[in-house]
Amino acid sequence: MKKMLFLILATSVIIFSGCGAKNSSTVEQKTTSETSPEINSAKNTAPVADTNTASAENQDLSNNTKCDAEYDALISKYGKTYEDCYGKVDTATCDNKNNTNKKKNLVLILDSSGSMAPKIGGKSKIEIAKEAALNFVKNLNEEVNVSIIAYGHKGSNSASDKAVSCAGIEEIYWLDKIKLDVITSKVSLLQATGWTPIADSLQKASDILAKYPGDQYQNSVLLISDGEETCGGNPVSKAKELNGNNIKLITNVIGFNVGGTAESQLKNISQNGGGVYYSARSSEELNNVMNKMSEATCAINKVNANSMSQISVTNSHSSCTLKLGNESTNISLGIRLRNEVSDECQKYVSDKYDERHKSIEDQIAEAYNEGQKKIDQAK
Repeated sequence: MKKMLFLILATSVIIFSGCGAKNSSTVEQKTTSETSPEINSAKNTAPVADTNTASAENQDLSNNTKCDAEYDALISKYGKTYEDCYGKVDTATCDNKNNTNKKKNLVLILDSSGSMAPKIGGKSKIEIAKEAALNFVKNLNEEVNVSIIAYGHKGSNSASDKAVSCAGIEEIYWLDKIKLDVITSKVSLLQATGWTPIADSLQKASDILAKYPGDQYQNSVLLISDGEETCGGNPVSKAKELNGNNIKLITNVIGFNVGGTAESQLKNISQNGGGVYYSARSSEELNNVMNKMSEATCAINKVNANSMSQISVTNSHSSCTLKLGNESTNISLGIRLRNEVSDECQKYVSDKYDERHKSIEDQIAEAYNEGQKKIDQAK
């Protein structure tokens, strides 16, 4: 019995000891696994790389923020605005709806030089021109103020009378509402005798209209002539000058029975004066042209509106182009010479400004093209 009990106890100790060894091995294995340098090294490799990448990204972001701030400072200091690059396009129509806010002044210039003396179909050119001019004035809209200038009607076309004739430019009807009987009495006295001072006659028209600024009035000239300047002036440059001054004078021309270099000069006068050129070879053609022009002043209004629109669009384009050029110069100096941009940001800021410059350049070109399209549609 004692021997049996001893065997049982011995067996229990062996079993117990085995279990204890097994548990001890498990704990030891777990501890070793958690503290192994090789495992820790493997586990930590990826997180270390992620941290370095994030740091680099943060550094790039920091640099961009700094460079953006330097770019913004440059634009704030030197940048311009470009909202006014389109100009104003006036689309006048025959009903004058778009022109009711402007009073209309017209200076009619009659060539009474010696070249107007020859006859066409039994009538002298000066007689035909006078009749057409009176018919033109009679049909003008009553809102128009009219002045009439004559040249070439004093002296003669001889060399001895040149100085007198060239200086004999005269306003025979002072700027006023149309009084047809007074105008008729003045115009009927004109005789074709002298020289052709076109440039000084245009200047005389400008002097008459000097107190009527173009932003408040529609100021135009209608020149009827059969020849070119003979008094030493430059009517082409004079027309351009007067078209660009504060009264914004529009010069329209009717070339009457004229050709060659004389007609070429008359065309250039109208072109540089912001107006239109009409050709008339006979009494009938001259009357037809002038009747069309006087019909409710529609043609004159359209020409004035078209010319003013062209000036506005062209000037706006030139102004914006100049502004952009000045801005670009200042930005370039700010980047490279004035030390307003740090070394590490110079390329970034320069590239970013190049994008802005190209964008604005495209907008200016688009504005000009859009303005030209509207002007063409309004003709």
